[in-house]
Amino acid sequence: MAAMAAALVVASNVPIMLRERGMSKLMSVPHLFAWIPLLVILFMHLGDHPGTAPMAMVELIYTFVLFVVNGISLVFDVIDSWRWLRGNRACP
Repeated sequence: MAAMAAALVVASNVPIMLRERGMSKLMSVPHLFAWIPLLVILFMHLGDHPGTAPMAMVELIYTFVLFVVNGISLVFDVIDSWRWLRGNRACP
């Protein structure tokens, strides 16, 4: 699911970057459509504890780290999306 979400973000951000001729805060909007459902799926997966086998624990740790990192990323994306909607359209 994480790879599919990342592919969706890349596929949608490339046209935005080409249109805007650089990195724009508009690029944060597709992240919202990918990261929010991914966070919901990861959260549900964290609730389904797979057991105490070593590979199950590795998967649980990976899921938790991915949840935290994407959650932090989502905060920045919400801020950038809000700024873009409020008129901050500068491209660095």
